[in-house]
Amino acid sequence: MANESYYKQLLEQYRNNIINTLICKTRETNGITDTFVINGHKETCPDTISNGFCKYFTNVSKILGENIPDSNNYFTEYMNTNVNINYIYLTPTSSETTLKIINSIKGEKSSEHYGTNSIVLRKIKPSVCVPLAAIIRKYLEREVRNILKF
Repeated sequence: MANESYYKQLLEQYRNNIINTLICKTRETNGITDTFVINGHKETCPDTISNGFCKYFTNVSKILGENIPDSNNYFTEYMNTNVNINYIYLTPTSSETTLKIINSIKGEKSSEHYGTNSIVLRKIKPSVCVPLAAIIRKYLEREVRNILKF
């Protein structure tokens, strides 16, 4: 009975440590080191470490870029699939894009050749954005098809 009580107490005392050890979660390390090797020297000063990281990440693209060999190959030579070079992709015109374009128009009283005033267009923009985007989308679909038929 004394052995059982002893081991029960021992297990209770170290229960969390045993579980954490079993799932590889120990409190011994936090995964963060206080020492970094910068230019071949061990550094512990936070300012020196910070400056070392800053210098590294500022220069890494230049250093890597200098090591990329020149190539006369076309990009498709590096791809695993065949690429149709006659393919074009246009993103559909959205009402949000149409709204941005309307908002970018200067608010002048002068009219364009259809007689539409930009001030009027700005006032009716909530009502016209969706249908205008649909019209532009349909127009581009039709015209691009006609152009590609040649």
